[in-house]
Amino acid sequence: MAISFVLITSTLLVHIALVLGLIAFLAGFRIPEWFKKKSLWLGFYVSVIASLGSLYYSEIMGFTPCVLCWYQRIFMYVLPFIFGSAIVYNDYKVIRYVLPISVMGLLISAYHYLVQVTRVFVCTGEVDCAIRYTFSYGYITIPVMAFTAFLLVLLFSWLAKN
Repeated sequence: MAISFVLITSTLLVHIALVLGLIAFLAGFRIPEWFKKKSLWLGFYVSVIASLGSLYYSEIMGFTPCVLCWYQRIFMYVLPFIFGSAIVYNDYKVIRYVLPISVMGLLISAYHYLVQVTRVFVCTGEVDCAIRYTFSYGYITIPVMAFTAFLLVLLFSWLAKN
């Protein structure tokens, strides 16, 4: 349960940091060079943690992934390899590869969250996509964690090119 607490609380802290960062950016503050220089590594770390987190929930906690979870995993599991290759080859234009993958992952995660919240949208498969294996801070579920990871990966790949 400690790992789940760390993943969920990290998601909340990232949301707070993103809101504060957006406010600072809109107020004219510049993005620190450190983030730009380390953005490939940060994208790599986020994608690895998200991939391992999904495996933790299914293999250790015993949560059976639904069909939407599997699609999110397909898009997430490839990202550590893309970022790893970008690090090895010093490819700071990694956004070319990450953008379509992350956007698809974002859309699927958002749809999955809507299925969980409204139960109006459709999801077919052996496992009901509306099941909330985790629900913390009034809104954080596994699809919210995946959405956050895809958003961070997208942000770090964008920072790498700038």
